[in-house]
Order: sequence, then C-alpha cells, then structure tokens
Amino acid sequence: MTKRQITVGQLFATLFISRMITNITYSSTISSSNSIWDQIISSGVAFILTFFMIIPVYLICNKRESMNIADMSYFLIGKIGIIFVFIYAVYYIFICIYSLSLFNNFVTNVMDPNISIILMSIAVMITASYAAFKGIEALVRASGFILFLIILAGIFIIISLFPQINALNYEPLMYDGNQDVVKGVILMLSTTSCIPAMAMLIPLAKGKVKKGIVLWNVAIYASIAVFIFAIVGTLGDYVKTQLFPVYTASMIAGIGFLKNLDSLYLGIWTTGLFIKVSLFLLLFSMCIKRVFGDLAGRISIFIGAFFVVVISVLANSTQYFNGYIYNINFLFGFTLLTSIIIPLILLIVDFIKSRRRKESEKVKL
Repeated sequence: MTKRQITVGQLFATLFISRMITNITYSSTISSSNSIWDQIISSGVAFILTFFMIIPVYLICNKRESMNIADMSYFLIGKIGIIFVFIYAVYYIFICIYSLSLFNNFVTNVMDPNISIILMSIAVMITASYAAFKGIEALVRASGFILFLIILAGIFIIISLFPQINALNYEPLMYDGNQDVVKGVILMLSTTSCIPAMAMLIPLAKGKVKKGIVLWNVAIYASIAVFIFAIVGTLGDYVKTQLFPVYTASMIAGIGFLKNLDSLYLGIWTTGLFIKVSLFLLLFSMCIKRVFGDLAGRISIFIGAFFVVVISVLANSTQYFNGYIYNINFLFGFTLLTSIIIPLILLIVDFIKSRRRKESEKVKL
C-alpha cells in the first residue's frame, strides 16, 4: 500500500524531464531512419497512440488508488505476482543502462576521448544513487528547479536556430514512402518509458491525473515536432551524417555574443540524465522493496547502480551488449510488455475475480 506523497504536477514535471532527455539525445545509433523530417508525421501518430498505451496503466492504478502495479500483482495473483514485479524491476534498471550507455557513447565519440568513461559513469551513478536513496519527494523537488532550467535552455537553443532555417531543406514528406514514418513511430513509442514508470508513481500523486497525462503528452510531442522542424531546417541533408544531430545543431546556434550553445546542450543532458537515472533507480528499489522488504529496497539502489555502471561501460566497449541495448525492436517489445500487456492481464484477472465474487454472493442470497 502507498500513500500520496507528491502532487500530479511534480510527477509529470519529473516524467517530462525523463522523456525530454530521450528527445534531445536522438541518435543514428538507435535509429535506422533515413529521413528525420518524415518523423514529424510520426510524432503526430505517436501522440495519439501514447494515449492508448496509457489507458491500461491508468485503469489498473485507478482500480485501487492506494496500490501500484507491484501491489496489484500480489493482490490479484498472489505469490506468482513476483514474476511481474521482477519484469518491472528489470525494465527500470534496463532504462538506466540504456540512458547511461547512450551518454557514454556521446562522450566517447563526440567529446574528449581522453575522459575516463568508467570514472564518469561512477560519478553519475553515485549522485543518482544518493538522490534515489533520499526518496521520491526530494527527487521531485529537485526536478521542479531543473525543469525550469531545461525549458529555458531548450527555448533559447530553438530560438537561436530559427533565423538559420532554410526552407529548401524541407523535402516533400514521405518522398521515399512511409517506411521512415513507421520507424519513427516505433522509435518514439519504444522510448516511452514514462508509462511503465506511471504504473508505480500514479498512486503516489495527489491531484487530477487525467489532466496531468494530457498536458504531459501534448508538451512532449509538441517539443518533438519543434525540434525536428528546427534541426532539419537548419542542417538539411547534413543531419543524416550526424551521430547526435541535436548536439550538432546546438554547436551552430547562437544569438549575439553567445555562440556555440553546445555547452548549454550538454548541461541539459547532464542534469536530465541525473533526474532520469535517479527516478528509475528509485522505481527499481520500490519493486525490490515490495518483494524483500524496506532494507533490501534501500540496498538494491546501490547494487542496481553497480550493475548499471558495469553493463553501460561494457556496452561502450563491446558490440555484444550494444546489440541488445540499442535494439529498438527489443526495447519496443519490452515497453509494450510493461505498458500494455501486464496491466491488461491484471485487469482481466480483476474482472474475472469480481464477476465470480458477484456470482457467489448471488448464490448465497
């Protein structure tokens, strides 16, 4: 059982940061798309589909408002529910690995190659572990301040890019077919890790959850569309050759005496990464706590952080781990499992049990 600890506004501000970091770290490493411009259509399609993806999580959390997805798993199917809790725990730690390994990839290939990836990863995870250990209330308070800075920096970068947009860079949409649109939709939905996060966090939030979901989704996909429009208009075909196109765009952006806003971009990514990894470490520990108790949940934060560092560093140096971590089809399936399939199974079990209970009550009468 859980109690309300945060507001809906704090919840979706934190989730907005988590998703925005995914948006600005778009990389050719994880996307096989040839046309980013076609993905402006993908953002509209994914925007609608995201609402449908949220429905099962919202309904299962709304069934018994004090229970998260881990509590509901035990409540509805007993000890077998540990399987579902374990799946969510693995998913949350996988998102930490994915996020940190992508950052390591950026540092290795774009920044100073002499920077120690191991030391940098350890530093990130130590701070993230501390934040997760302090709990959800401290984390969302920090998120409010960081969100303000990220929005300010993002607006500044976008505004600085608009004067450099060339209309000739926009080729006809779906010029080579709809393959890139489909790939874009899959990419955007696969990285919607916030929905499985909601399965644990909605019961903690007080306020109008529906309103928060709508505003969050609108803000996410509106920002995606704006980023695509600005980057394609600025870089043109050059965008296809860039490992991290948003970073490249920030390097050529500038207003007045402020030139090369790549440091601003790096600041957004670093602070956002801190929030995202801290949040998903905390969610991982909540799953462990549900199975093994409070002490195990607290210790699991540091154990989980250790595995995140090890695997993300290995992913940066070996192709074997890369094949799984950056496999968009694997991530898509994992996200669908935790966003739709498991919540739907629990909803069906709850429906069957409720129906049997009503029938048994009728028989007694």
